Amino acid sequence: MQATRIPYAQTKRFTNLVTDYIAGDAELLPFFGERPTLDGFRKQIAKRHAFSPAMRQILVSCISAQYQSIKCDAEASAALQKRIQQLNNPKTFTVTTGHQLCLFTGPLYTVYKILHVIRLAEELSKGIDGITVLPIFWMATEDHDFEEVNHVRYHGHKLVWHESIGNAVGRMPTHAIKPVLDDLQNRLPQGTHAEALLADLQEAYLNQDNLANATRALVHKWFGAYGIICIDGDDPALKRCMIPAFSKELHEQCSFSAVSATNKALAQRYPVQVSPREINLFYLHEGMRSRIVQTGERYEALSGQASWVADELMTELNNHPERFSPNVLLRPLYQETILPNLGYIGGGGEVAYWAQLKKMFETFEVPFPIVMLRQSVQLIPNRITRKLQKLALEPEALFENYHTLAKQLVQTKTGLHLNLDATRTGIEDLYAALQELAKQVDPTLQRHVDAQKTRTLNGIDITEKKLFRAAKKSEADILRMLQECMDVVLPGGALQERHDNIIPHLLDFGPNLFDEILKAIDPLHEAFISLSEA
Repeated sequence: MQATRIPYAQTKRFTNLVTDYIAGDAELLPFFGERPTLDGFRKQIAKRHAFSPAMRQILVSCISAQYQSIKCDAEASAALQKRIQQLNNPKTFTVTTGHQLCLFTGPLYTVYKILHVIRLAEELSKGIDGITVLPIFWMATEDHDFEEVNHVRYHGHKLVWHESIGNAVGRMPTHAIKPVLDDLQNRLPQGTHAEALLADLQEAYLNQDNLANATRALVHKWFGAYGIICIDGDDPALKRCMIPAFSKELHEQCSFSAVSATNKALAQRYPVQVSPREINLFYLHEGMRSRIVQTGERYEALSGQASWVADELMTELNNHPERFSPNVLLRPLYQETILPNLGYIGGGGEVAYWAQLKKMFETFEVPFPIVMLRQSVQLIPNRITRKLQKLALEPEALFENYHTLAKQLVQTKTGLHLNLDATRTGIEDLYAALQELAKQVDPTLQRHVDAQKTRTLNGIDITEKKLFRAAKKSEADILRMLQECMDVVLPGGALQERHDNIIPHLLDFGPNLFDEILKAIDPLHEAFISLSEA
């Protein structure tokens, strides 16, 4: 497959904060840690050498226990355990990405996150002597926004898992997913690729008892051989390590003041992604995940589950830390507390909210990681590659507006100049001269001249549209071909990675697709990748 690298700014699909960060804008540097370079990672390692050996042991024990439900052959099981045990070595570090537990991995970018973090771990392990770096996928099992994760698109059809939930999604039983798998099976084409893919999904979702275990099973099936390790933060032993930080958050509400101060500075140039709350913790109990608030001398879970005075709340935290769940702002702190982590790979929105957190990390005295934009990839199958060649268009051209591209193609194919901007300029000049003449003869005529100019320019607009409409009829095949390309590469005008699931692309490209994407990713050099079949 052929990879074309396109600067992110050129795509016009990423925010100013993201493109400025990639470019190394000096005004953004105070909001982030080290730069994502080999030298930056060497500096980050020096900050992480003090990571607790006791925490490493807890981490190894918890991850090993979480993988107990994964069934694999003896050789693969031994390789997995060896990889997990490496976390006990003080010269082993991690790089992390994460996402919600979307059905069948959700949008394409979840897969790109995983493959990017795998390549980054490889690059750092090879490029920095004396260390090993392991790739981590943090499963956002405590999220409770089920509507965001319960569906996936397959060739325009929305596959939906119907269930009601107020609890953490990772705890949801997966027995009700069978109708979704049946719906998918009825839509899949015949062939070995489709059969193998469906078998992977059925094995993961029908043989595991909850969504967290099912997601781990699928990620392991597809990416385990590349070295990825999944971690579920919804774990009593891991939560116990957060008691000091959670206690500080409840008593001092320090993340609110730290993030609020950062937001004020950041908002001078960029929209703020997330607003902090006075307490950035949820209470997770009896099938509900509800926000904790303080009212006077009392703390309460907004769902009405529980209410405490300060001493009672501390007793609950110490006895049941697993019932306390960090929100979007505290989750990164949790991750960096329990992992010997060097860097985090996230999407544009994640990069934006990590920019809000550095001061909060300093307050909790936890090293702030290197933040990297996840790899974006555009998959162009052979049938679309052939159409682009016929249209004489490069993949990067498809980021242009459809109407702009259509006009260019029609003009090229017809040989006619259908852009009347030069005519408009001539009219503007003509009426400017008439205005000057009216001013000298009778100033009251200037309004009449203005009205005439407006009518003339409106007529030019109408004429241009009619000329283009007539030319389009003669080039209907070309424009239909362009629309087919746009529908695949930018479905609905959105980036493919935000709209599509991996399933149809695995069927298009075959089981070697992950290998091809890995080969195309250059983990320390940020560029949008358009990946085409040759």
